[in-house]
Amino acid sequence: MIAAGANCLARAESEPVLDTISGCSRRRFLACATVGAAGLLAAGNARASRTLVEPERVTLAGDGGVLVHAPCGDVRGRLANGVARYLGIPYGHVPGRFLPPVPPPRWSKAFEADRFGPMAVQRVGHTQDVASEQCLSLDIFVPPDAVGAPVMVWIHGGSNVSGAASEPIYDGARFARSGVICVTLDYRMGVLGFLELGDQLGSRYAGSGNNAIRDQMLALRWIRRNIAAFGGDPGRVTLAGESAGAKDVAALVAAPAARGLFSRVILESGGGRTVLSMTAAREITLEYLRLLSLPPLKTAALLHLDLDRLIEAQHELMLDPPHNFPLRPIVDGVLLPAMPEDAIRGGCMKSWPLLLGTNRDESRLFLGPGAATQPLQARNLGNLQPDSFERILQHYDASITVPDPAELRWRALTAEEYWIPSVRVAEAQCHAGGTVWMYRFDRAAQDGVFAGRAAHASELAYVWDNPGDTNLEPLDAGFDAGLAERMHAAWVAFIAGGAPAAPGLPEWPRYEVPQRATMILDVDSRVQDDPNALERRLWAGVLGAT
Repeated sequence: MIAAGANCLARAESEPVLDTISGCSRRRFLACATVGAAGLLAAGNARASRTLVEPERVTLAGDGGVLVHAPCGDVRGRLANGVARYLGIPYGHVPGRFLPPVPPPRWSKAFEADRFGPMAVQRVGHTQDVASEQCLSLDIFVPPDAVGAPVMVWIHGGSNVSGAASEPIYDGARFARSGVICVTLDYRMGVLGFLELGDQLGSRYAGSGNNAIRDQMLALRWIRRNIAAFGGDPGRVTLAGESAGAKDVAALVAAPAARGLFSRVILESGGGRTVLSMTAAREITLEYLRLLSLPPLKTAALLHLDLDRLIEAQHELMLDPPHNFPLRPIVDGVLLPAMPEDAIRGGCMKSWPLLLGTNRDESRLFLGPGAATQPLQARNLGNLQPDSFERILQHYDASITVPDPAELRWRALTAEEYWIPSVRVAEAQCHAGGTVWMYRFDRAAQDGVFAGRAAHASELAYVWDNPGDTNLEPLDAGFDAGLAERMHAAWVAFIAGGAPAAPGLPEWPRYEVPQRATMILDVDSRVQDDPNALERRLWAGVLGAT
């Protein structure tokens, strides 16, 4: 159940709250934190292409405080272990449930950025005590004396219904120590961010199904305007995300209104096909209203219903959806005019370097052992319907030989939602003349339920070089500190200079057709041309080439 709570954004003046929930705590399985230690790796400090003014920062003696004078107003953070942390800064304001976000009012005295803002409303508790509809805040981790530093903006995953920027796995201090300003953010999720209500509530609510994307876009605008005051280069912003976060990043790539807000892209376990048509979005809305027992003339009650009821109906929707991950960005012809994959093929990203990839055994995180042998349901699939997927499986059975027949289904499920959509984005970018680097994360867990597997989200601890926290359930007790150091350095190199590279990794060639060079990230990392080529050709024969 969701209990009423108090406003935890009272630090900024005149910032109202719609509703809050409290009493939430959790151990996020998805975060894949592991135990161990990792060394530090200094990153190259690429020069900005223009003159940057040194930010006006004041270190406050005695309490570890640091004050920044920014266009948004003064922000007071905390300096610890060589990293300045500015937490819970409001980048937007929700003027009403299901309405687009607006910029926050400028505060008249220093904003105390000493704790995370509220996470988005969700059914499963996380590491914080309070969640709120008024959840639009971001967190900035800054290297010491940063001037013109590269910036990474991170959008967390969680099927667009769970997760928070405050999760320990996303501690940006490691990136800051590598010379990168790291920005994490919270945004509206679930029905509060992805439910289309224009038909039911009128033109003021048209486009409500993309409000989460609007939230993220508003955060990017805030960063564009303010990040120089924190020592960042607004012209060198990498937009990155994982899982649902990566799929949202792909939507932002395809959104004309987001152009100019970032210049490099990282997609971890994403793709460019996980969107809804307006027709599908309307069907989901009608099903959700049915679950709430709200007839058409009573739809306005959504604006006032208790969060308990909204979120429980959302949970019911997730139990039997038309697809896994049913609350998605919507191709509405306005904010998002085309499927991201198609927009990328059309050249919307050809001037931006792209780093993307997947994990070898993605689907193992979500589906129990029986899923490999039981009849599939729509909720098991990200993009196809069960009958289409069964036809794919027939091709697998006829073309690929493995000792365990169930393994074919696992591979096909991973390919359906993650690997093939990522390949198609990479090849769309190649088609447009853009630059791409592809990886596959193969580092298998050493023990536990995922022993021998590189499941969904298991790369996060390596990218963030963050072996975990006691609040998290580890996926792997055998954390490979050396691989984490190398992967983190490669990501930092991409963020700073536009191409991934790291000491200890082979030279990382671009992904180009027909070679399709892919970095296999493992104990002994290697470059492999066109890995699983037979499987890729099988999907191309069914879906059509990119």
